[in-house]
Amino acid sequence: MILVLGVLCSIMACKRSNTNRYPANEECHNLNLSISQLHPHERVALLYDTRLVLRHRVDSVHDIDLNKDFCIKYRDKGTLRLIIWANKKALIDTSILIERPNSGYKLMVSRPQMAITLTPDITADNL
Repeated sequence: MILVLGVLCSIMACKRSNTNRYPANEECHNLNLSISQLHPHERVALLYDTRLVLRHRVDSVHDIDLNKDFCIKYRDKGTLRLIIWANKKALIDTSILIERPNSGYKLMVSRPQMAITLTPDITADNL
């Protein structure tokens, strides 16, 4: 019985669940991620330098739009990396060198067109 419980715990620990670190709050909202038309079973990972900010797996049977806000402690210079993959194949894998923003950033991804746009977010709250 103890062996079965140990095996079940190790299997459950290996399952990768969705992760949303650094969520936005009332005081801080400095990164907005918007991805249009993610297909079922695609996965998204967003990293700032080496820190995992978001890991998301699309579990629906229809295309979805993903919109998330974050509060990131930016360094003077850093790297924002976005990866979208399906069936162990990267569809989008990009790294963007960024500087500490005055207000924040909007990262918009059009999945059907494979286009990525990073713009300053002048409506963001403070850092």
